[in-house]
Parts: sequence; structure tokens; C-alpha cells
Amino acid sequence: MLNELERVKAAKSGMKRNQRGRAKSERRQKRAKRACVEIHVRSTDWFAHQHHTDKRYNHVVLHIVLICDNNQPTLRQDGTIIPTCSLNDIYPSTLNHLLLQWPCQHVIPELDEKERFHLFSLAGMLRFEMKAQVFLELLSNARPSDIFSAYDVCLIPALAEGLGFGRDRAFFRAAGFQLIGTDKTIPEPLGRSPQPSPLDNHRLHMLHTLVEKWHTTGAWQSFRPVFLPVSQDSTCFKPNHDGASILTPHNPTPIPTKHPAGLQQLRNIFQGLGTARADILICNVVLPFAVAVAQRENCTTLAEAARTVKNVVMNVSS
Repeated sequence: MLNELERVKAAKSGMKRNQRGRAKSERRQKRAKRACVEIHVRSTDWFAHQHHTDKRYNHVVLHIVLICDNNQPTLRQDGTIIPTCSLNDIYPSTLNHLLLQWPCQHVIPELDEKERFHLFSLAGMLRFEMKAQVFLELLSNARPSDIFSAYDVCLIPALAEGLGFGRDRAFFRAAGFQLIGTDKTIPEPLGRSPQPSPLDNHRLHMLHTLVEKWHTTGAWQSFRPVFLPVSQDSTCFKPNHDGASILTPHNPTPIPTKHPAGLQQLRNIFQGLGTARADILICNVVLPFAVAVAQRENCTTLAEAARTVKNVVMNVSS
């Protein structure tokens, strides 16, 4: 009986050790999945930005800087010291080798102004078409919500993310999902302040105002007439309430659109946002989205109108 009891105790002890081992392994895996790298110009920026007192930076495992202007080790809030890599300390021969890996540094100086313009225009066109294909894939899987169409369920979060370009894209995109009623977790905003910056606060207010308006008018239905006047819109397949396409009567006489005026109409939708940010949303979201819709509805008129407006924006910008 004693031997049997000892065997049970030994088995339980082994099980506990295995459970502790698995728990440690899971914790290590979680830490590995959340490992981050922080990049600064100077090593002292870590302390200037108060990262050493911010627990959100406890997942940082490497601090990369251009200039190491302080010998003080990089210390996290949890007391862990992490290594610092200074790019200025790279051995010169290695640095030269790395620079040789960028072909554009050798190709572009040999091009004249016309050739460079053609190269950059081609790169911009390819990027634009790639964005359109991403939207087309999203549209194929989109489902309408109780309030918004399947098109708006794709468009509104993309516009929200566009408002966060150069800021906190993940936070703005999550805010867009929240405003259309999709249950998405809002990530903790970047930065040290518990409140959004005045610029972010203004953009979030603009987003809320637009979405409230689109509850009635619809987001895509606010943009669509800019590309296709009512008399022209019947040349395309129209989405029904489920987001599928149905055939509508064909209008054999398309009416030309004044595309420069169309650009101003698009800007007017974002009135109060500023021309520069409005153009960013138009070029990176609205126009590629319009091309994706055109491909989905087999409407070449809509696609041509969107691409023409894109060219107008690029000419105005240049």
C-alpha cells in the first residue's frame, strides 16, 4: 500500500512538473510572438520619450539607433536591459557593400527627366492597380451590415485607415469598424498621452461626422455620382441589397464627365479636412475602390472615369 501511495505521489509530482514546463513554454511563446523592435535617431530618445517608464514597451527586444549618443543601457519598465544597435557603428566596408544593393541609386542618375517621370508614373500606376485588386478581393467576400451596404463595409474602414496614414493606422481602422457597427477591438493608441492629439482628434471627429451622414446617404452612393451621372449609371451592373450584381437597362449614349470638376466634387465630400489629406484619401482609397467596383460590375465607364480623375490629381500635384 505504501509503495502504491509513493507511486501516485511520484506520478502527481511528474504531472505538476510537466504542467509547469508547459506553462513556461507557453509564456515563452507568447513573449516571442510579441517581440518588437524600437527605432530612434539617437539612443537618448528612448528616455526622452519616456519608454523606460511605459509598460507597453516591455515587448521591445532590440533598440536600433542611428547615433549612440549615450553609454547608458536601454532599460525597459520591467527592469530588463535590451541591446542597442547603432547603425553608425557598422564597419565601413560592410556599409559600402549594403549601399551597392540598391540599384535605383545607379539607374536613376543615368535617366533624364522624361525617363524618370515615366519610371515613377509606371510605379504609381502599378501601385494604384494593386490597391484596386485588394479592394476587389475584399468586395468579393464582403457582406452588408444592418445599416450599411457591402460596399460601405469595405469602404468606410479603408477611409478611416487613410485618415491615419502617417499617424496610427491600426487605431483609425479599428475606429472605422466601430462606427459601422462591426465588433472589433480598439487597439491601444500609440504615444504616451491617454488622449488623441489635436490633429487625430480633428480627423476622428471628421470621420464620425461623415459616417453619421452616410447612415442616410450611403458612403459609396455619395461618391458614385461623381464618376457616373444618373443618365450614365444605367450602363453598369448595379449591386442589389445583398451586394450581388443585377443587370439594369443599357444606355447606349454615355455623357462625358467633366473630370476636373469631378475632382473638386470629391474634395467637397471631405470638406474641412484639408486639400492635401483629401487628395490622399481620394488617390489611395476612393479611386482604386471605384476601379474595383467597376471590375466587379463590369463597368468600363466607371473605371475610365476613376483613372482619369487619378491623372488629374497627379497633374495638379506635380
